[in-house]
Amino acid sequence: MNASKAPRPRAALLSLLVLGAATALAREPLPRVSTAPVVGAQAPAAAPVRRRKKAFDPDTHWRPRHRRKAAVVVDSGPARIPLEPGRWKPEVRDALELRLAREGRLSSRYDPEDPPVAVLMLDGLAGAHSAGDALFRRLVDHAEFRFDDKYWRMIPEPFGGERVRAGYNGFKDRPPAVWPKDEDYAVYRKAFYRARREVCRLWGGRECARWKATLLAGFSERDLRAIVREAIPDALAEPVGSGRAGDFLDDPDPVEFPTGLRRVPELEELARKLAEQGFVVWVMSRSDQWSAERFASLYRVPSERVLGVRNVVMEGKLEAGMIPPLPWGTGTVEALLRIVGKEPDIALLGLDDRELAAKTALPVWFLEEGVLPPKPEALTQTVFKPLRMPQSAGGEEEAEREGLQGEPGTQAAGP
Repeated sequence: MNASKAPRPRAALLSLLVLGAATALAREPLPRVSTAPVVGAQAPAAAPVRRRKKAFDPDTHWRPRHRRKAAVVVDSGPARIPLEPGRWKPEVRDALELRLAREGRLSSRYDPEDPPVAVLMLDGLAGAHSAGDALFRRLVDHAEFRFDDKYWRMIPEPFGGERVRAGYNGFKDRPPAVWPKDEDYAVYRKAFYRARREVCRLWGGRECARWKATLLAGFSERDLRAIVREAIPDALAEPVGSGRAGDFLDDPDPVEFPTGLRRVPELEELARKLAEQGFVVWVMSRSDQWSAERFASLYRVPSERVLGVRNVVMEGKLEAGMIPPLPWGTGTVEALLRIVGKEPDIALLGLDDRELAAKTALPVWFLEEGVLPPKPEALTQTVFKPLRMPQSAGGEEEAEREGLQGEPGTQAAGP
Protein backbone atom coordinates (compact mmCIF):
# COMPACT_ATOMS: atom_id res chain seq x y z
CA MET A 1 0.00 0.00 0.00
CA ASN A 2 1.27 3.45 -1.00
CA ALA A 3 2.38 5.51 2.02
CA SER A 4 1.15 8.82 0.47
CA LYS A 5 -2.44 7.57 0.38
CA ALA A 6 -2.50 6.44 4.07
CA PRO A 7 -5.23 8.14 6.22
CA ARG A 8 -4.21 10.85 8.60
CA PRO A 9 -5.90 9.91 12.00
CA ARG A 10 -5.13 13.27 13.71
CA ALA A 11 -6.86 15.43 11.01
CA ALA A 12 -9.91 13.14 10.96
CA LEU A 13 -10.28 13.37 14.71
CA LEU A 14 -10.25 17.22 14.61
CA SER A 15 -12.99 17.26 11.94
CA LEU A 16 -15.24 15.01 14.10
CA LEU A 17 -14.80 17.27 17.16
CA VAL A 18 -15.73 20.48 15.27
CA LEU A 19 -18.79 18.83 13.75
CA GLY A 20 -19.99 17.62 17.16
CA ALA A 21 -19.64 21.04 18.78
CA ALA A 22 -21.60 22.72 16.02
CA THR A 23 -24.43 20.17 16.37
CA ALA A 24 -24.66 20.79 20.11
CA LEU A 25 -24.90 24.57 19.71
CA ALA A 26 -27.65 24.27 17.11
CA ARG A 27 -29.81 22.21 19.54
CA GLU A 28 -29.56 24.70 22.46
CA PRO A 29 -32.11 27.63 22.60
CA LEU A 30 -30.81 31.21 22.17
CA PRO A 31 -30.55 33.28 25.41
CA ARG A 32 -33.24 35.94 25.99
CA VAL A 33 -32.01 39.58 25.90
CA SER A 34 -33.35 41.84 28.69
CA THR A 35 -35.12 45.01 27.52
CA ALA A 36 -34.97 46.81 30.91
CA PRO A 37 -32.95 50.01 30.90
CA VAL A 38 -29.53 49.79 32.41
CA VAL A 39 -28.86 52.46 35.04
CA GLY A 40 -26.04 54.76 33.97
CA ALA A 41 -25.96 53.40 30.43
CA GLN A 42 -26.72 55.47 27.31
CA ALA A 43 -29.93 54.58 25.48
CA PRO A 44 -29.47 53.32 21.94
CA ALA A 45 -30.25 55.78 19.12
CA ALA A 46 -33.70 55.44 17.55
CA ALA A 47 -33.78 54.14 14.03
CA PRO A 48 -34.56 56.87 11.43
CA VAL A 49 -38.12 56.99 10.19
CA ARG A 50 -38.37 56.64 6.47
CA ARG A 51 -40.89 58.99 4.90
CA ARG A 52 -42.92 57.86 2.01
CA LYS A 53 -41.73 59.43 -1.24
CA LYS A 54 -44.34 61.54 -3.01
CA ALA A 55 -45.31 60.79 -6.55
CA PHE A 56 -43.63 62.98 -9.24
CA ASP A 57 -45.82 65.90 -10.33
CA PRO A 58 -44.45 67.64 -13.48
CA ASP A 59 -46.57 70.75 -12.88
CA THR A 60 -45.17 71.50 -9.43
CA HIS A 61 -41.82 69.71 -9.40
CA TRP A 62 -39.69 72.73 -10.42
CA ARG A 63 -41.67 75.39 -8.58
CA PRO A 64 -40.14 76.84 -5.41
CA ARG A 65 -42.07 76.04 -2.23
CA HIS A 66 -42.13 79.71 -1.14
CA ARG A 67 -42.53 82.27 -3.97
CA ARG A 68 -41.37 85.82 -3.18
CA LYS A 69 -43.62 88.58 -4.39
CA ALA A 70 -41.98 91.24 -6.58
CA ALA A 71 -41.77 94.71 -5.10
CA VAL A 72 -44.35 97.01 -6.60
CA VAL A 73 -43.17 100.59 -7.28
CA VAL A 74 -46.08 102.94 -6.89
CA ASP A 75 -45.69 106.13 -8.96
CA SER A 76 -47.37 108.93 -7.10
CA GLY A 77 -47.19 111.29 -10.08
CA PRO A 78 -50.04 112.14 -12.46
CA ALA A 79 -51.15 109.66 -15.10
CA ARG A 80 -50.46 112.20 -17.88
CA ILE A 81 -49.43 115.80 -18.44
CA PRO A 82 -52.18 117.27 -20.65
CA LEU A 83 -51.48 119.09 -23.90
CA GLU A 84 -53.94 121.20 -25.85
CA PRO A 85 -55.49 119.15 -28.68
CA GLY A 86 -54.45 121.64 -31.33
CA ARG A 87 -53.54 119.90 -34.56
CA TRP A 88 -51.93 116.88 -32.92
CA LYS A 89 -52.96 113.41 -33.97
CA PRO A 90 -54.70 111.78 -30.96
CA GLU A 91 -52.21 108.94 -30.74
CA VAL A 92 -49.24 111.33 -30.88
CA ARG A 93 -50.66 113.60 -28.18
CA ASP A 94 -51.46 110.60 -25.96
CA ALA A 95 -47.91 109.26 -26.30
CA LEU A 96 -46.37 112.64 -25.47
CA GLU A 97 -48.67 113.19 -22.47
CA LEU A 98 -47.86 109.78 -21.03
CA ARG A 99 -44.13 110.22 -21.58
CA LEU A 100 -44.16 113.64 -19.92
CA ALA A 101 -45.86 112.14 -16.86
CA ARG A 102 -43.71 109.00 -16.73
CA GLU A 103 -40.30 110.68 -17.13
CA GLY A 104 -41.01 114.20 -15.79
CA ARG A 105 -40.15 115.73 -12.44
CA LEU A 106 -43.47 114.67 -10.86
CA SER A 107 -42.65 110.99 -11.40
CA SER A 108 -40.81 108.82 -8.88
CA ARG A 109 -38.52 107.83 -11.76
CA TYR A 110 -37.20 111.37 -12.19
CA ASP A 111 -33.57 111.97 -11.25
CA PRO A 112 -32.58 115.66 -11.09
CA GLU A 113 -28.93 114.63 -11.41
CA ASP A 114 -29.68 112.87 -14.70
CA PRO A 115 -32.74 114.57 -16.24
CA PRO A 116 -34.33 113.25 -19.46
CA VAL A 117 -33.45 114.85 -22.81
CA ALA A 118 -35.80 116.03 -25.58
CA VAL A 119 -34.69 117.08 -29.07
CA LEU A 120 -36.57 119.36 -31.49
CA MET A 121 -35.47 119.54 -35.12
CA LEU A 122 -36.01 123.18 -35.98
CA ASP A 123 -36.17 123.49 -39.76
CA GLY A 124 -39.48 122.55 -41.33
CA LEU A 125 -40.86 121.10 -38.07
CA ALA A 126 -40.69 123.66 -35.28
CA GLY A 127 -40.82 126.42 -37.87
CA ALA A 128 -42.32 126.93 -41.31
CA HIS A 129 -39.30 127.36 -43.61
CA SER A 130 -35.93 127.88 -41.94
CA ALA A 131 -34.15 130.61 -40.05
CA GLY A 132 -31.11 130.11 -42.28
CA ASP A 133 -33.15 130.91 -45.39
CA ALA A 134 -34.49 134.03 -43.68
CA LEU A 135 -30.91 135.21 -43.10
CA PHE A 136 -29.90 134.29 -46.66
CA ARG A 137 -32.73 136.40 -48.12
CA ARG A 138 -31.74 139.34 -45.95
CA LEU A 139 -28.09 139.18 -47.02
CA VAL A 140 -28.93 138.78 -50.72
CA ASP A 141 -31.57 141.52 -50.89
CA HIS A 142 -29.46 143.99 -48.88
CA ALA A 143 -26.18 142.94 -50.54
CA GLU A 144 -24.59 142.58 -47.12
CA PHE A 145 -22.25 139.65 -47.77
CA ARG A 146 -18.55 140.38 -47.25
CA PHE A 147 -17.73 140.46 -50.94
CA ASP A 148 -14.04 140.12 -51.86
CA ASP A 149 -11.94 138.15 -54.34
CA LYS A 150 -12.03 134.98 -52.16
CA TYR A 151 -15.77 135.30 -51.73
CA TRP A 152 -16.59 135.06 -55.44
CA ARG A 153 -14.83 131.71 -55.68
CA MET A 154 -17.41 130.27 -53.28
CA ILE A 155 -20.24 130.70 -55.83
CA PRO A 156 -19.71 127.95 -58.44
CA GLU A 157 -19.40 129.24 -61.99
CA PRO A 158 -21.76 126.54 -63.40
CA PHE A 159 -24.43 127.97 -61.13
CA GLY A 160 -23.95 131.56 -62.24
CA GLY A 161 -21.13 132.88 -60.07
CA GLU A 162 -19.82 135.31 -62.70
CA ARG A 163 -23.31 136.62 -63.37
CA VAL A 164 -23.82 137.35 -59.67
CA ARG A 165 -20.50 139.21 -59.56
CA ALA A 166 -21.18 141.22 -62.72
CA GLY A 167 -24.59 142.31 -61.47
CA TYR A 168 -23.19 143.33 -58.07
CA ASN A 169 -20.39 145.40 -59.61
CA GLY A 170 -23.00 147.22 -61.70
CA PHE A 171 -25.12 148.54 -58.79
CA LYS A 172 -22.88 148.47 -55.70
CA ASP A 173 -22.00 152.17 -55.90
CA ARG A 174 -25.59 153.31 -56.35
CA PRO A 175 -27.82 154.26 -53.41
CA PRO A 176 -29.93 151.38 -52.00
CA ALA A 177 -33.12 153.40 -52.55
CA VAL A 178 -32.87 152.86 -56.35
CA TRP A 179 -31.90 149.19 -56.26
CA PRO A 180 -35.41 147.75 -56.67
CA LYS A 181 -35.63 149.40 -60.10
CA ASP A 182 -32.02 148.80 -61.12
CA GLU A 183 -31.41 146.28 -63.92
CA ASP A 184 -28.02 145.19 -62.56
CA TYR A 185 -29.57 144.59 -59.15
CA ALA A 186 -32.28 142.44 -60.76
CA VAL A 187 -29.65 140.38 -62.59
CA TYR A 188 -27.61 139.94 -59.40
CA ARG A 189 -30.63 138.94 -57.35
CA LYS A 190 -32.00 136.37 -59.79
CA ALA A 191 -28.54 134.83 -60.34
CA PHE A 192 -27.96 134.51 -56.60
CA TYR A 193 -31.31 132.81 -55.92
CA ARG A 194 -30.74 130.56 -58.90
CA ALA A 195 -27.34 129.53 -57.51
CA ARG A 196 -28.99 128.63 -54.21
CA ARG A 197 -31.69 126.59 -55.96
CA GLU A 198 -29.21 124.62 -58.06
CA VAL A 199 -26.78 123.94 -55.22
CA CYS A 200 -29.57 122.59 -53.00
CA ARG A 201 -31.14 120.58 -55.82
CA LEU A 202 -27.95 119.00 -57.18
CA TRP A 203 -25.74 118.76 -54.11
CA GLY A 204 -28.40 117.71 -51.61
CA GLY A 205 -29.56 119.15 -48.32
CA ARG A 206 -26.37 118.47 -46.36
CA GLU A 207 -24.07 120.28 -48.79
CA CYS A 208 -26.64 123.02 -49.32
CA ALA A 209 -26.57 123.77 -45.58
CA ARG A 210 -22.77 123.78 -45.61
CA TRP A 211 -22.64 126.08 -48.67
CA LYS A 212 -25.02 128.67 -47.20
CA ALA A 213 -22.94 128.78 -44.02
CA THR A 214 -19.74 129.13 -46.07
CA LEU A 215 -21.09 132.35 -47.57
CA LEU A 216 -20.99 133.91 -44.09
CA ALA A 217 -17.18 133.98 -44.17
CA GLY A 218 -15.74 137.40 -43.33
CA PHE A 219 -18.43 138.43 -40.84
CA SER A 220 -17.55 139.13 -37.25
CA GLU A 221 -19.81 137.33 -34.79
CA ARG A 222 -20.98 140.66 -33.41
CA ASP A 223 -21.99 142.03 -36.83
CA LEU A 224 -23.70 138.82 -37.87
CA ARG A 225 -25.73 138.64 -34.66
CA ALA A 226 -26.89 142.20 -35.20
CA ILE A 227 -28.13 141.33 -38.71
CA VAL A 228 -29.80 138.13 -37.50
CA ARG A 229 -31.69 140.06 -34.82
CA GLU A 230 -33.34 142.03 -37.61
CA ALA A 231 -33.71 139.25 -40.19
CA ILE A 232 -35.74 136.85 -38.03
CA PRO A 233 -38.41 139.38 -36.91
CA ASP A 234 -38.72 140.60 -40.52
CA ALA A 235 -39.35 137.03 -41.71
CA LEU A 236 -41.93 136.46 -38.96
CA ALA A 237 -43.85 139.54 -40.10
CA GLU A 238 -43.92 138.80 -43.85
CA PRO A 239 -46.37 136.37 -45.52
CA VAL A 240 -45.36 132.71 -45.69
CA GLY A 241 -45.10 131.53 -49.27
CA SER A 242 -42.68 132.12 -52.12
CA GLY A 243 -41.17 135.12 -53.82
CA ARG A 244 -39.91 135.57 -57.39
CA ALA A 245 -36.74 137.07 -58.76
CA GLY A 246 -36.46 137.93 -62.47
CA ASP A 247 -34.03 139.81 -64.70
CA PHE A 248 -36.84 142.28 -65.41
CA LEU A 249 -40.42 142.91 -64.37
CA ASP A 250 -42.12 140.49 -66.78
CA ASP A 251 -39.38 137.85 -66.86
CA PRO A 252 -41.07 134.64 -68.13
CA ASP A 253 -38.57 132.46 -66.25
CA PRO A 254 -38.26 133.84 -62.69
CA VAL A 255 -36.60 131.98 -59.85
CA GLU A 256 -38.79 131.20 -56.84
CA PHE A 257 -37.51 131.24 -53.26
CA PRO A 258 -39.18 130.70 -49.85
CA THR A 259 -40.44 133.67 -47.87
CA GLY A 260 -41.74 134.08 -44.34
CA LEU A 261 -41.09 132.25 -41.10
CA ARG A 262 -43.51 131.05 -38.42
CA ARG A 263 -43.36 129.46 -35.00
CA VAL A 264 -45.67 126.49 -34.36
CA PRO A 265 -48.03 127.03 -31.38
CA GLU A 266 -48.30 123.30 -30.63
CA LEU A 267 -44.52 122.99 -30.35
CA GLU A 268 -44.27 126.16 -28.30
CA GLU A 269 -46.58 124.56 -25.74
CA LEU A 270 -44.71 121.26 -25.88
CA ALA A 271 -41.35 122.98 -25.31
CA ARG A 272 -42.83 124.81 -22.33
CA LYS A 273 -44.32 121.62 -20.82
CA LEU A 274 -41.04 119.77 -21.33
CA ALA A 275 -39.20 122.51 -19.45
CA GLU A 276 -41.76 122.52 -16.63
CA GLN A 277 -41.35 118.76 -16.22
CA GLY A 278 -37.57 119.00 -15.95
CA PHE A 279 -36.59 117.81 -19.43
CA VAL A 280 -33.42 119.27 -20.91
CA VAL A 281 -34.55 120.55 -24.31
CA TRP A 282 -32.08 120.70 -27.20
CA VAL A 283 -32.68 122.20 -30.63
CA MET A 284 -30.91 120.89 -33.73
CA SER A 285 -30.96 122.83 -37.00
CA ARG A 286 -29.55 122.72 -40.52
CA SER A 287 -29.42 126.52 -40.47
CA ASP A 288 -26.29 128.39 -39.48
CA GLN A 289 -25.63 128.54 -35.74
CA TRP A 290 -26.44 132.22 -35.34
CA SER A 291 -29.86 132.30 -37.00
CA ALA A 292 -30.75 128.97 -35.35
CA GLU A 293 -29.92 130.40 -31.91
CA ARG A 294 -32.08 133.45 -32.54
CA PHE A 295 -35.10 131.44 -33.70
CA ALA A 296 -34.71 128.82 -30.93
CA SER A 297 -34.80 131.62 -28.35
CA LEU A 298 -38.44 132.18 -29.35
CA TYR A 299 -39.08 128.69 -27.97
CA ARG A 300 -37.20 129.76 -24.83
CA VAL A 301 -34.29 127.41 -25.53
CA PRO A 302 -30.90 128.86 -24.50
CA SER A 303 -28.19 129.33 -27.11
CA GLU A 304 -25.91 126.78 -25.42
CA ARG A 305 -28.50 124.09 -26.20
CA VAL A 306 -28.69 124.83 -29.93
CA LEU A 307 -26.70 122.77 -32.44
CA GLY A 308 -26.60 124.32 -35.92
CA VAL A 309 -24.09 124.51 -38.76
CA ARG A 310 -21.08 126.16 -37.12
CA ASN A 311 -18.35 128.06 -38.93
CA VAL A 312 -14.80 128.08 -37.68
CA VAL A 313 -14.13 131.43 -35.96
CA MET A 314 -10.63 132.89 -36.09
CA GLU A 315 -9.82 136.12 -34.27
CA GLY A 316 -13.51 136.95 -33.99
CA LYS A 317 -14.31 136.43 -37.69
CA LEU A 318 -16.05 133.56 -39.42
CA GLU A 319 -14.08 131.34 -41.78
CA ALA A 320 -15.34 129.25 -44.69
CA GLY A 321 -14.54 126.01 -42.85
CA MET A 322 -17.10 124.18 -40.70
CA ILE A 323 -16.80 122.66 -37.24
CA PRO A 324 -17.72 118.96 -37.49
CA PRO A 325 -20.02 117.20 -37.21
CA LEU A 326 -22.80 118.70 -39.30
CA PRO A 327 -26.25 118.05 -37.78
CA TRP A 328 -27.31 115.75 -40.58
CA GLY A 329 -27.72 111.96 -40.70
CA THR A 330 -25.05 110.23 -38.60
CA GLY A 331 -23.65 113.66 -37.77
CA THR A 332 -26.78 114.40 -35.75
CA VAL A 333 -26.20 111.39 -33.49
CA GLU A 334 -22.47 112.13 -33.26
CA ALA A 335 -23.13 115.74 -32.25
CA LEU A 336 -25.76 114.69 -29.74
CA LEU A 337 -23.60 112.06 -28.03
CA ARG A 338 -20.46 114.20 -28.10
CA ILE A 339 -22.00 117.43 -26.84
CA VAL A 340 -25.13 116.32 -25.00
CA GLY A 341 -23.66 113.02 -23.83
CA LYS A 342 -26.99 111.19 -23.62
CA GLU A 343 -29.53 109.56 -25.90
CA PRO A 344 -32.85 111.45 -26.06
CA ASP A 345 -36.06 110.28 -24.46
CA ILE A 346 -38.23 112.28 -26.91
CA ALA A 347 -37.29 113.51 -30.39
CA LEU A 348 -39.36 115.29 -33.04
CA LEU A 349 -37.71 114.60 -36.36
CA GLY A 350 -37.99 114.09 -40.12
CA LEU A 351 -37.10 111.42 -42.67
CA ASP A 352 -33.48 112.58 -42.78
CA ASP A 353 -33.08 111.71 -39.09
CA ARG A 354 -33.31 107.92 -39.14
CA GLU A 355 -30.06 107.54 -37.20
CA LEU A 356 -31.35 109.82 -34.44
CA ALA A 357 -34.67 107.95 -34.31
CA ALA A 358 -32.82 104.68 -33.68
CA LYS A 359 -31.30 106.20 -30.52
CA THR A 360 -34.54 107.73 -29.20
CA ALA A 361 -37.01 106.14 -26.77
CA LEU A 362 -40.00 107.99 -28.29
CA PRO A 363 -39.35 109.27 -31.84
CA VAL A 364 -42.16 111.25 -33.47
CA TRP A 365 -41.85 111.47 -37.25
CA PHE A 366 -43.10 114.64 -38.93
CA LEU A 367 -44.12 113.86 -42.52
CA GLU A 368 -45.78 115.73 -45.34
CA GLU A 369 -49.23 114.54 -46.35
CA GLY A 370 -49.08 111.39 -48.47
CA VAL A 371 -45.51 110.48 -47.46
CA LEU A 372 -45.17 106.91 -46.20
CA PRO A 373 -43.69 106.37 -42.73
CA PRO A 374 -40.24 104.77 -42.42
CA LYS A 375 -41.89 101.67 -40.89
CA PRO A 376 -45.53 100.67 -40.33
CA GLU A 377 -45.43 100.95 -36.54
CA ALA A 378 -43.79 104.42 -36.55
CA LEU A 379 -45.52 107.22 -34.62
CA THR A 380 -46.14 109.91 -37.24
CA GLN A 381 -47.49 113.44 -37.23
CA THR A 382 -48.45 115.51 -40.27
CA VAL A 383 -46.25 118.59 -40.57
CA PHE A 384 -48.08 121.60 -39.15
CA LYS A 385 -49.10 124.17 -41.74
CA PRO A 386 -47.81 127.71 -41.07
CA LEU A 387 -50.18 130.24 -39.59
CA ARG A 388 -51.30 133.02 -41.89
CA MET A 389 -51.17 135.77 -39.31
CA PRO A 390 -47.81 137.54 -38.86
CA GLN A 391 -45.92 136.84 -35.66
CA SER A 392 -43.63 138.94 -33.52
CA ALA A 393 -40.34 138.07 -31.87
CA GLY A 394 -41.57 139.25 -28.48
CA GLY A 395 -40.86 135.93 -26.79
CA GLU A 396 -37.13 136.55 -26.72
CA GLU A 397 -37.36 140.02 -25.22
CA GLU A 398 -39.78 138.71 -22.58
CA ALA A 399 -37.37 135.92 -21.65
CA GLU A 400 -34.52 138.41 -21.40
CA ARG A 401 -36.53 140.57 -19.01
CA GLU A 402 -37.27 137.52 -16.85
CA GLY A 403 -33.57 136.70 -16.75
CA LEU A 404 -34.01 132.99 -17.35
CA GLN A 405 -30.89 130.87 -17.18
CA GLY A 406 -30.02 127.61 -18.87
CA GLU A 407 -30.54 125.36 -15.84
CA PRO A 408 -31.98 121.87 -16.36
CA GLY A 409 -35.66 122.15 -17.06
CA THR A 410 -35.58 125.94 -17.55
CA GLN A 411 -35.56 127.42 -21.02
CA ALA A 412 -33.59 130.63 -21.31
CA ALA A 413 -33.32 133.26 -23.99
CA GLY A 414 -30.81 133.19 -26.79
CA PRO A 415 -27.83 135.50 -27.23
